[in-house]
Amino acid sequence: MLLIKDYYRVAFENRLRTNQLGDVDDYNLKLAKLKNNSYPLPYSFKGDYTEHLAHENLFRRFGTVIHTEIEEGTVVCMDVMPEPEIIDENQSYPSPHEMRYPCLRCRSHKLAMLGKIPCSFVDDTRFDLAGYVYREIGHCFGRAEENICLNGIGQTKPKGLLHSAEIGVTASTLTADAVIELFFSLDKQYRKNAVWVMNDETAMTLRMLKDSAGNFLWRSTDDTIFSHTVVISNYINDSTIVFGDLSYYWLIERQPLAVRPLNELYAQESCLGLAASERIDGKLVRSEAVKLFKLN
Repeated sequence: MLLIKDYYRVAFENRLRTNQLGDVDDYNLKLAKLKNNSYPLPYSFKGDYTEHLAHENLFRRFGTVIHTEIEEGTVVCMDVMPEPEIIDENQSYPSPHEMRYPCLRCRSHKLAMLGKIPCSFVDDTRFDLAGYVYREIGHCFGRAEENICLNGIGQTKPKGLLHSAEIGVTASTLTADAVIELFFSLDKQYRKNAVWVMNDETAMTLRMLKDSAGNFLWRSTDDTIFSHTVVISNYINDSTIVFGDLSYYWLIERQPLAVRPLNELYAQESCLGLAASERIDGKLVRSEAVKLFKLN
């Protein structure tokens, strides 16, 4: 694959610093050039890029990331698999129960940004320009992805978790009983890998809640509640807590991150312009796999 080749990595680095490329670099870049004249990050960079992306986006860590370069189309997932059974050596295989194959139509939403870097850094060969690009862009795109995957309304943006999950508990105040009720509102098959998601303010309140026996719900030694990890996201409002198995939220990568250097756009400012974009969609494939607590 071209993107893992050292010669593509070298050509990509050289293109970041200049648009006057030699014939070899120019040819290697053209092989991977996208329709919008941008270049996918080489995989040697992309490994680092995805680490920064996952650090900022909880759905890259706890969700399921689907990679496809088909911009439009239908994604088919199997909703139910039958349970295995013990059978005799010559016994026929048990007939499968009725299974559902929901068809999820996934769109291609373009996430983009335009940045600039002073030419004094670009021209300094001691400055790790490529490392800076994938580190900073990774953080920016990761934060944007997390916000969209939580709050997207599903029309011009991916449909976010907060608009897809089922409401498990509503209450006028956040109490220990409400948290316990939220925990058990999630079906036991989804509890095993479930995590809590909330913002800092809600976490501070939860840290002070005790059950009827006087024990804190929050175990501070490992930041868990009922042995399930607490994940902080400040893209959630104060009135909402998420509890569920986030692997059923699919982040669908329709086009990986690509960068287009713009040498002329900010030339008067002595800056290199960078247009970065990716195409994604997001779907909660089982609404019952995640429950929400909502304040009235």
